[in-house]
Amino acid sequence: MTYKVTVLVIGMSSWGCASSHGGPVSVSVAPADESHQVLATVGGVPIVREELQPDLDDRLFAIEEDSAQKKFQMTWILVEDAISARLLTHEAQKRKVSVEQLRKDEIDSQVKTPTAEDVRMIYDLSKDEIGLPFDQVQEPLKNQLLKERQREAEHKLVDSLRDRDDIRYAIPAPPLRRFEVEKGGGASQGPDTAAVTLVEYSDFECPFCSRARPILARLRELYGDRLRIVFRHFPLPQHPNARPAAEASVCAQEQGKFWPYHDQLFEHASALTAEDLTRYAQNVNLDVAAFKACRGSARPKTEVDAEIKSAERLGVRGTPAMFLNGGRVNGVLPVPLMQSLIEAELARHNAMLNGSSK
Repeated sequence: MTYKVTVLVIGMSSWGCASSHGGPVSVSVAPADESHQVLATVGGVPIVREELQPDLDDRLFAIEEDSAQKKFQMTWILVEDAISARLLTHEAQKRKVSVEQLRKDEIDSQVKTPTAEDVRMIYDLSKDEIGLPFDQVQEPLKNQLLKERQREAEHKLVDSLRDRDDIRYAIPAPPLRRFEVEKGGGASQGPDTAAVTLVEYSDFECPFCSRARPILARLRELYGDRLRIVFRHFPLPQHPNARPAAEASVCAQEQGKFWPYHDQLFEHASALTAEDLTRYAQNVNLDVAAFKACRGSARPKTEVDAEIKSAERLGVRGTPAMFLNGGRVNGVLPVPLMQSLIEAELARHNAMLNGSSK
């Protein structure tokens, strides 16, 4: 999908791979200044809010942060629906037809009705999960497949209309919970002096991490030297080849070829055997003998262990996990939402500079 976007910032759920590391209740949240509020009693002895701080405040803030980011993502989804509807309406007005007629001309006419063979193929791929005879589900499957084709045709039409219009997003960026995230170490793109540093903890077998690649590449194009991206390893236990791939990439980094090797690993995430890892080293013109010697040493294991520990200290439980100037971002967000967050960080950075210059 192509976006022609200008992001306007107003103020400051995760989609990812989850890690396997690691009576009725009435709840009332008190204002911050009510530290002596009695929350319970045991044998007549009160338990006051002050006793639970700062742990209670941290947990409540985490809930509020998660809710704010989910609202951020939901707002995006609804805005996208509204943009699509507006673009279709404008195009229909230009053609002096109704939206319904536009859909018939540009969507329905482009969609082929699924054949019995199409439906049968879908059924055969999922018959164990469906658990019903083909005759009982043939018609519902046909209708579902038709709707999917219609949605695909509509997305294609809307994408073509986007390129002709000026779309500006003004979705307010939520506040981010701040962590002490090390900016050094790991492979990076962008200067150390960048106003915004995005640290990503990733896993080469995680499909959501793979989806993050083009988003991060686009952000680098948009922000240039204002954005630095740091890659850190967090191979998940349920991904058996992620750890060897991470260690192999450390060896590629020793030869200054981390990013091309990183691309090879994500492009072939389903083929990460030892032989595959060596073949990818050849593909990016590594010194294979030195690469193998590195893989047989303790260096890559030590590096990956250190990055896993740093992730665990930050409470990372899945991938990709991203931190913008220490602010945690939940999941993989589309480019316009990441722009909103980055613009908020740039504004925050500039405000700090202006404050220090006075």
